[in-house]
Amino acid sequence: MNINRLPTLNSRIFFALGTFIFGGHVFARSSFEFSVDNYSKQNFFSTAAISSIKDKKNINSVGSVEYRFTISTEDAGWYELWVEAGDWPTDLFLDNQLLGHFPLRSSVWRQEGRLRKVTNLKLDEGEHAIRFGRLYFPGLPNIRNIALKPSENYSGMVAAKVNASSMVFRKGEPFQLYLQTGQSAGTLNLNIRETQNEKIIWSTNQPATSAGETLSIPTDREGVFDLTIKHPVAGQSARTIQYVVIDTDNPNADIASSEDKQLIATIDPATSAADYYSSLPILAKGYVESGSNGAYENPVNPDYFAYTLRLPDKNGFYLVEVDYPDDENRTFTISLVDEAVNPYALDSGVVTGGSFPLSNSTKTSQLYFYARTNNPRLLFLNWHANQQIALSQIRVYKISSGLPSLMAQPSERLFGTFFEETLRFTTYFGAGPKSSEWDEIKKAADRWAEWSRFVGNNLWMQSIANYQSVMWPSKVLPGYAPAEEDRYGLIGPPSEKDPVQKDLVRLLLLTAEKNNLAFIGELNIPLIGFIRDALDLRFGGSGDSSRNTNETPWLTVSDQGKIGGKSPFDPYLNPVHPKAQEWVESIFSELAERYKDSPAFNGLAVRLMGWAFSSWQAFPSIHWGYDDFTVRLFEKETGIEVPVPETDAGRFKKRYDWLTQTQYERWVSWRCNKIFDFYKRLASILQSAKPGLKLYINAFGPDYSASDWGQYGGWRGRAAKLNKMGWSAVIKESGIDPEMFKSYPNIILSNASYYPPGVRAKGAEAASQAEVELKEIQDPSYISAAAHNDKNASESSVQFLSNYMEYDFPVINIGFNKLLRDKDKLRICGALEPPGKLVLSRYLDAMVKGNITLFTDGGVGYVLGQPNALRPFLKEYLNVPKIPMQKVANDSDVIALWYGFKSDQVYYYLVNKSDKAANVKINFSGGSESIRLASSQVDDTATISLEPYSLKSFTTVEPNSYPMRFDIVSLN
Repeated sequence: MNINRLPTLNSRIFFALGTFIFGGHVFARSSFEFSVDNYSKQNFFSTAAISSIKDKKNINSVGSVEYRFTISTEDAGWYELWVEAGDWPTDLFLDNQLLGHFPLRSSVWRQEGRLRKVTNLKLDEGEHAIRFGRLYFPGLPNIRNIALKPSENYSGMVAAKVNASSMVFRKGEPFQLYLQTGQSAGTLNLNIRETQNEKIIWSTNQPATSAGETLSIPTDREGVFDLTIKHPVAGQSARTIQYVVIDTDNPNADIASSEDKQLIATIDPATSAADYYSSLPILAKGYVESGSNGAYENPVNPDYFAYTLRLPDKNGFYLVEVDYPDDENRTFTISLVDEAVNPYALDSGVVTGGSFPLSNSTKTSQLYFYARTNNPRLLFLNWHANQQIALSQIRVYKISSGLPSLMAQPSERLFGTFFEETLRFTTYFGAGPKSSEWDEIKKAADRWAEWSRFVGNNLWMQSIANYQSVMWPSKVLPGYAPAEEDRYGLIGPPSEKDPVQKDLVRLLLLTAEKNNLAFIGELNIPLIGFIRDALDLRFGGSGDSSRNTNETPWLTVSDQGKIGGKSPFDPYLNPVHPKAQEWVESIFSELAERYKDSPAFNGLAVRLMGWAFSSWQAFPSIHWGYDDFTVRLFEKETGIEVPVPETDAGRFKKRYDWLTQTQYERWVSWRCNKIFDFYKRLASILQSAKPGLKLYINAFGPDYSASDWGQYGGWRGRAAKLNKMGWSAVIKESGIDPEMFKSYPNIILSNASYYPPGVRAKGAEAASQAEVELKEIQDPSYISAAAHNDKNASESSVQFLSNYMEYDFPVINIGFNKLLRDKDKLRICGALEPPGKLVLSRYLDAMVKGNITLFTDGGVGYVLGQPNALRPFLKEYLNVPKIPMQKVANDSDVIALWYGFKSDQVYYYLVNKSDKAANVKINFSGGSESIRLASSQVDDTATISLEPYSLKSFTTVEPNSYPMRFDIVSLN
């Protein structure tokens, strides 16, 4: 390779003028410059990339590149690595040992021309290799020049290496730093500065030794800290190291006793004109209405209007309340927009009418937010033609206190927030546009925890690997970018202070642990981009997935002979191929071993969803799985010979026809057994690491071949199939047999319904889409089919995914030229809620049908709910222990009574999902005196009144006295 070795004479003159002298001798050593195109080795560069590197002398491709060089005896010693490159964090290796993951620069050292110093290296005599790696988009950071310069002074003779794979620590956990220095380097000063207030909290002088020494760094207080290492003469001698400490033993610190809010602004739309609008809103019936152009039907010119909020504190916590009429069909979003959105705003919204009964009264929508500027916009956007936004008043409050916790003690039943994307929580909890350093991320996580305690959410189900973004330093997900680097959620330059990739999962786990919350890591992992090439190489291919065909054994093949393409709708992996399964098992093993120490860690969830479904989880539908490998395996394990030769070009459709027409039950059953065996192995990995960990299967609908919907009848065909076969039969065609999970306690199967149903439906298939989504909400079979049974009692879990409204809105329409990320549009993802207590209708409907011990709700958009309705409901729900319960027989489909035993103590709850008040009479096997769980009040509960859309929970005073029968006395 081409290494330019600087002339020895120049080196000697250079050192003589300004280098360090040991023992009165001037040591002149050689510098090395590397021509970036003359590398020793590269991985994953395409032919086009190699040509471009040679032509432009610039490396910016996904992959890794290595440079080898030899150090002579006289040249051995300390060197400084200097690079000209962009600021994208990169893996840096020396002799196959990872030195760190950071930008190839550090502001602690001066810049020399275009070169920036990266780190110090101690190089002994012999051959060495420097490797740069970045196996995810957009690739290596435009590396143009690389140089190794002999260290001139003590600032180049220090190496600091953390002995940890995560820079997030519990209070008191060991944090060890290996420090190596040059010969007789004197004393180094180590300082720890708390980033929140810039105060030095710890300082020590450390004698420098060339032998190296392991130091213990204090972790005795919570916060984000910067560790610096300086020489008294030469200055900073190593990169700043940032780390996080969380005090998990202090969960109740700084919890407010009540919510303190002050009204700071009232906006009357009838008298205060909107600051921005598509057309001037019109006053009618005591409120103002927009025009009737909808973003879905008229995306070029939808109707909207917006107000500028004048906030006294740009970092404050606020509540906006919007009053609107519940009198007609309306669908509009409410977005809090500032210039720091990236590109997502905080998007709430309202849906009235349709499947929700109208009350013909004024209702209120709440939107809590953490400000980042003094003048955000409150944007209202209309979504459907012939509907209108309508408002009567807007109120803005400043929250001057913390938020009071709903529950004083941990709860057994779980109610959780689901985030579909990795760093959305930073957007929703006000992470500022500073950088990807830990400060803003930890602040957002702490706020999420406080909000969760306030509302009553005691579970975080966070997507930790999705859409080419990952939240932990994985060794088995090449092509997935660290979430803090994917340019969504955080704004600002990348941190220069991370010695290793950020461990965001551990940050959330320890924050959850501190706040008595449970944590489930959710995995979707679409196989898009570079990860396909990396897995192709892992599975035995060439590493070029573009060469794959329908004969590639680890790919699933449809009945049309199709394999997955570049569309996120397309399936990809063969879920029963051992190499694919082994790869998934390696992900589970990595996560289970890494996080088994946290009591907050409840397990891992697998997402089944037609959007971005790469089919490592299950078969997409009955139309997939007709590849040679799968059919041969079926023949081997069942003894059934499929009479279609492998040489037949049309074999895939013929196999489908024969198997579904003559062997349907055996074919579907075999597929279900294969997937269930796979899931049992995944669950066993979790159990082996930590007993009690569970595998959660989140089924967003019963089939996942979104790319096939048009071919097989679209929404109309899907509706007809569901009506004919039912949810359980359809999901079996994908390899998921709910009956298999009923008696297996370590796997929790849930159907996840889109909510509100039908709000995104548009075009010719709008009615069919709305029918399917409404049926999935209303159909009780998906709850009973996935229930875990215990004799006559059962437990179920249910998930809801916000049917968020998506639209790219030009920010110039609300007075911004561009956003801080230099974008001229923001992506609205509005999560709609029905009015008033109807926000509870989805939960109550599920609780009528099943004994729900786990709820999750969310996705993207404003997933924080409406606390004025949610808190009273959760106070009742969370006080019920997690026990199997049975339903008291009754003909009503709107009111239900469930009860169960915990030793000899009887617990029961009553649900009213109707819009009418009810009086219920209960017959008990013993005494009817009961304790209301939410208030500890003792009452005779032989007769109970229920408000519309309500839940009440009790325990009987007399042991073993249980409700035998109930009658609805009135419902009006």
